[in-house]
Amino acid sequence: MATRRAFLRRVAQLSGVLAAPALLSACAPAAPTARPAEPTAAAKPAAPTAPAAPAAAPAQAAPAGRFVFTWGSSDFPVRMNPQYTTNVPTTMFYDNFYDTLTRRDPDMKLLPGLATEWKLANDTTWQIKLRPNVKWHNGDPFTAADVKFTIERTYDPAAKTIHATVFQTVKQIDIVDDLTLNFLMKAPDALLPARFAHYGGYLMPMKYFQQVGDAEFEKQPIGTGPFKFVEYVKDDHLTLEANKEYWGGPPNVDGLLIRPLPEAAARIAALQKGDVHFIDRVPDDQMDSLEKAPTSQTFSVPFNGVSFICVNTKSPPLDKKEVRQALNLSLDRQSIAQDLFLGRSALATGPIMWKDVGLNAKLQIIEGSVRSQKIADHSFTGLFTAAFVSTLQDPSGLMWRSAGPGGVLSWYFTNDEWERLGKEAETSLDQEKRRANYERMADIMMDEVAWIVLFQPAQNFAAQKFIQWRPHGNYMADFRSGNLSLKR
Repeated sequence: MATRRAFLRRVAQLSGVLAAPALLSACAPAAPTARPAEPTAAAKPAAPTAPAAPAAAPAQAAPAGRFVFTWGSSDFPVRMNPQYTTNVPTTMFYDNFYDTLTRRDPDMKLLPGLATEWKLANDTTWQIKLRPNVKWHNGDPFTAADVKFTIERTYDPAAKTIHATVFQTVKQIDIVDDLTLNFLMKAPDALLPARFAHYGGYLMPMKYFQQVGDAEFEKQPIGTGPFKFVEYVKDDHLTLEANKEYWGGPPNVDGLLIRPLPEAAARIAALQKGDVHFIDRVPDDQMDSLEKAPTSQTFSVPFNGVSFICVNTKSPPLDKKEVRQALNLSLDRQSIAQDLFLGRSALATGPIMWKDVGLNAKLQIIEGSVRSQKIADHSFTGLFTAAFVSTLQDPSGLMWRSAGPGGVLSWYFTNDEWERLGKEAETSLDQEKRRANYERMADIMMDEVAWIVLFQPAQNFAAQKFIQWRPHGNYMADFRSGNLSLKR
């Protein structure tokens, strides 16, 4: 028991309450006043524009002329509207189609996005200044009204988004002028600028969305990002073209083609043949061979979050804490990480070893879109694997965001003391108090086994040799000109 609890305690420490980011991430954010300086599905159409790389012999340098960057994706984008899923390949698409008010660079530094500055007018009022001359993909101007619409929609009960907890500290949003907003908070919130940078923060076009409605927006979405929508054929391809008028400078490629290749072997084969230029979710045991190959390279970065098994603590027999503790204590995490995943600490399927202690589990493999729907409608009756990112570099961005009131996992676990401590931490500027609250919350979750914490996995990618790119640890895949280029 002591050994297991020591391990779980270490996971909490890795989160940043005491050390580097994982389960809870860094607890103490920067001083609240600080800010960085400005620096259809219709009938299947004809095949989309083919990538320029030759299929038979992948090149060491990018070919001249038009170049469509082709991504062999482990899953296909499940929604065009960014307020209804946290599916990883889908959010990677969002990162290149929509913008946010603030952004993270590969080192997780918070940078200006469509907000050029943010400051505290008083303890409960944030003033946000917006970037001028930004256009939506249809040519409409981006204004403060779009920001107000997007943020308010996240917590609008009628919209039924899955990001209702992200901006729950917001009391009111006042538009000062087209490029200025005041966020009036229910209580002090030092994390608001960081909240803008991820889930719930992808900005949507108020005028266009209200004109076409939710269903039509899924067929013909628009954003302000570096790529524009061209064509979506479910389970076949998503085609985007470069936004040549992007405020941050046009991308270094002419288009982005996303092809779903759910089988790892198929993704790797496509990369080796030159059919695609980039793949995600490379298995750990394939990284060395791809790195040594003459035409490919690999990228790996520690995931800024944690892999775990979510437990429905309300469903028999999992409503008995002793059963949950047995499930937790019977996992040999070190053996899984070393023997199955070569020390890279990738996600493991725990039920394999539960038989050794007399626990029988039925393992089901389901599609990403089905999984997202089951999480949203609370229909998991047992356990399911998850890997949630810390969106804020703070415990609020993982533990509280996902399991707090209204969070996507909140239905599966409730605890009065845990909820009280979380609410206190959300509205406090006292970092020592926040630290103490989050440490106690971690202890409660460990004791109650709301999550069976596994480890901090690696995110693995591979690409053609001529691709120059840097990965992010928070499930982003930034293909903007500052992060993706080609060797010519």
